[in-house]
Amino acid sequence: MAKILLVDDYDASRQLFTDAINSVSNHEVVSTESPLKAIDLIDSSIAVLVTDYQMPEMCGTVLAKKLRKQRPELPVIIISGAIHLAKKAAEKINLHNIMFYAKNGESNIMSFVSLVEQMMQT
Repeated sequence: MAKILLVDDYDASRQLFTDAINSVSNHEVVSTESPLKAIDLIDSSIAVLVTDYQMPEMCGTVLAKKLRKQRPELPVIIISGAIHLAKKAAEKINLHNIMFYAKNGESNIMSFVSLVEQMMQT
């Protein structure tokens, strides 16, 4: 069973994504509202990082960059309602080989789960 680290400061969103993963897989979701706590949670058992882009303590792209210093091969999914901003931020700090998922009303939550599964295969 693989572990997914989910970081989102918004409780309802974090719960929605956790429930979606749990509904179709047996992967363990380790979740936190704090990017700073996420830094302490990363270890070799984490298969994928899923992080919100806009958070108070640190944006998701900076978090991903920090965690990639410890785990260069770590698959990353940035979730955001402002994907264009997240992509620009990732480019600005040279964060590559990541996927983005639009967190909005039009998104199909099952496509998110499929994206997580796809990233776990890499």
